[in-house]
Amino acid sequence: MSIVRRIPGFYDRPGPELPAPFYEGFVRFYLAGNEVHLVASALVVAWVAVFIVQLIKGDVRGVLGVSYWLDSEPKFYCTQPLNMERIFSQIGEQVVRQERALARMQQELSRDGFVRSVALVGPPGVGKTLTTDILRQQFPWQSNIFVFFWRGSVQSPTWRYHVLQQITDQISCCGMNLIVLDMLNVQDYDVADAYTNELRSRFHRQIGRRSKKTVLVVYIFDLDTADWNLERQIQTLQKNISPHTPVVAYRPFGIEDLPICLENELKLESTRTPNSGPYYYALSEEAKMKVLDKALTDIADIGCYKLKGLIREYGEAVQFT
Repeated sequence: MSIVRRIPGFYDRPGPELPAPFYEGFVRFYLAGNEVHLVASALVVAWVAVFIVQLIKGDVRGVLGVSYWLDSEPKFYCTQPLNMERIFSQIGEQVVRQERALARMQQELSRDGFVRSVALVGPPGVGKTLTTDILRQQFPWQSNIFVFFWRGSVQSPTWRYHVLQQITDQISCCGMNLIVLDMLNVQDYDVADAYTNELRSRFHRQIGRRSKKTVLVVYIFDLDTADWNLERQIQTLQKNISPHTPVVAYRPFGIEDLPICLENELKLESTRTPNSGPYYYALSEEAKMKVLDKALTDIADIGCYKLKGLIREYGEAVQFT
């Protein structure tokens, strides 16, 4: 007569009746499985605890052990040096008559530190935004570039600060990060102060961490040309902005700077690549005089900004050969 028993754990509901030898083998398998489950559960709990600690420290990829799967670029892409000398050499070829400001900016962005910030200050049309445009083009980590036009939005300051917070949350530990805040005026000095302090409080205690985040921040302040005392506006910014964000003053342009700006614009126009259009524009001597005469009326308000449009207006389209 065969002995039959029920499977353990199933007494509260009808279960299959099995012969004794089959039952004893099943019990051994069941108990062994429980031990495996306990070990596996302990390992999962330990891994989750380590993951949470590393998440707080900002090294999630290290604990996951899948850096090469998460990063689309190889390791040397993240660790390559930032050649400031080469970048500012390129900037100096296009931004004219601002040698002192460019030298100061290069010095400040080349210093040590996880957060390096500068405030570019000057009237419109003297090369501030052009400087950051070239810096962005030459920046090795293109996916780590963030540009925000502070007064380019009609949204409330609260919404704008929320955008800055979103930018901060996206800062990468692969290579360096570049943040450009454009379209600020003298009254916005508190924006630069608050954001730099936030970045410093978040990232300055990274020594010893496996993954470190480095941020370059460039604030662009346009001075009010209706207020002829530009020096007073610069002094206001220097007084109110933290020393952690050095003020780099761009000199205003005058009549003597216009011909140099025009020749530089024509040089850049002639060296454009066909990818940007089938034509470039050249000026006759007569057309140059017309352009200079037109630009002269606005030199105090918008510097050399108007020249590019005037070249297209008075110039002759030349097809690339």
